[in-house]
Amino acid sequence: MIKVFIRTFGCLANVADSASLIVFLKPLGCDEVFSEEEADLIIINTCAIRELAESKFFSYLGTLTKEKLNKKHLHIGVIGCIASYKKEEIFRRFDQVSFIFKAKEDLNLLREYLSDLVFKMNAKTLNAETLNVKKKQLVKFGFRKKEERFKQSLINVMTGCNNYCSYCIVPFVRGREKSYLAKDIYLPFPIVHQDA
Repeated sequence: MIKVFIRTFGCLANVADSASLIVFLKPLGCDEVFSEEEADLIIINTCAIRELAESKFFSYLGTLTKEKLNKKHLHIGVIGCIASYKKEEIFRRFDQVSFIFKAKEDLNLLREYLSDLVFKMNAKTLNAETLNVKKKQLVKFGFRKKEERFKQSLINVMTGCNNYCSYCIVPFVRGREKSYLAKDIYLPFPIVHQDA
């Protein structure tokens, strides 16, 4: 079983993206772990909204050099907003990074890449037929109506932005606005309004 550690920087949108990746990876034969030392695959979900978040990311990535030296089989990936505009710099500065996916890239491309990577890493226990069955079971954006691991869950009903405010980086790193249709949003429980 492939052990996955996800480090998330930034906003609740990134927290939701990281959670959906875990939901996606579990049926492919992955198990979430909570330390870098245990991991076979480390995914860093980045945030570019403030300079401090960017500095923390680069500092953290530097600390993973030792992990990669100790475990040659370790794969380290960078996703999210910083990956959207610093991809070349990250590859140039950090040899330990295996893959980078920008926040505004098609999420299905990331999932396809991770499926293939997990298959290669776990080839002894997963065959191609099993992998294809698992892929077909996954839902758009990686969200499922039932996932026992989470007592609560965040869902990005919208990502990106069509406004280009002078102070905001979101349209540049997350792309144009994309959202679910209102009819596609499913609530498994009734909304209870309380009187004030």
